[in-house]
Amino acid sequence: MNIATLLEDSSLKRSKHIAIRFEDRELDYKSLYELSGRFAMGLKKLGFKKGDRCVLMLQNCPEFVIAYYAIARLGGVVIPINFLFKVHELTHIFDDARPKAFIGMHPFLDEAASVLKDRPYVTLKIALNYKNQEGFLDYYSNFDQELAKMEEASNDDTFAILYTSGTTGVPKGAQLTHGSLSSNAVTVAEMRQTDPEDIVLGVLPLYHVYGQTSAMNSSIYLGLTIHLFRQFDPDKVLDAIEAYSSTILIAVPTMFNRLLIRAEERGLKRSSIRYSVSGGASLPVEVLQRFQERFQTVIYEGYGLTESSPVC
Repeated sequence: MNIATLLEDSSLKRSKHIAIRFEDRELDYKSLYELSGRFAMGLKKLGFKKGDRCVLMLQNCPEFVIAYYAIARLGGVVIPINFLFKVHELTHIFDDARPKAFIGMHPFLDEAASVLKDRPYVTLKIALNYKNQEGFLDYYSNFDQELAKMEEASNDDTFAILYTSGTTGVPKGAQLTHGSLSSNAVTVAEMRQTDPEDIVLGVLPLYHVYGQTSAMNSSIYLGLTIHLFRQFDPDKVLDAIEAYSSTILIAVPTMFNRLLIRAEERGLKRSSIRYSVSGGASLPVEVLQRFQERFQTVIYEGYGLTESSPVC
């Protein structure tokens, strides 16, 4: 099953429900699905086809989600990477994965541009927040009026290559399939008790598999709203926790600790967190207990690794 089917199904079931809330923007499920399809058609007309690889180097934003599902829709392979990577890290990834396409964003293009100028096999280069960068196409000039059709994908077809550090040597590209990513997202979603009006606080970076599966793909499958944060800001997250009526927080231990410290500093008017999920590292018991008491919630700890898509 093509993982983009998760978005297609929710666009049919919850077309007018808000899929992504980001700063001053909102996208409902129908709009998100159509934008992804139009972006996919734009990529297709530029020569991107099934099996081609694309590096996705964006901060959290709706454009990440649109591009992620557009690449899936075409049967392409996405390589999400940290937008702060430097030349030596990018050189290894590009030479190892040999992508056909690159999607990045201003103001995080300088390092990538330095690497790309000597990589002629990257024939398609796209920039979000375009600032007349030489050799790049503007992200928003790439949308077509038509929607690309969904390419068939078997469960064993690779959809994502995620670079993860092993115990020795350079980071290795773990090849994750449509089937493994989809089934992991569905399993995670069905383990949780959710309400259709729950808001998922999207504080995890989407370039990481934890953010992709636990925050993005599982929420898209359930048709929930993701309140997406460009980057983790304790005050903005606390504002959202106080403003909404029912939220789900999926985070790493350092985030729980920083939210707890900030809540104790400024006070907390109310907590809307029904439950939280912690992963990525061990959560100190003291932080867990104090957070649960302060926010009147429960934290579930999980374990995963990139190679398992990732939740175990």
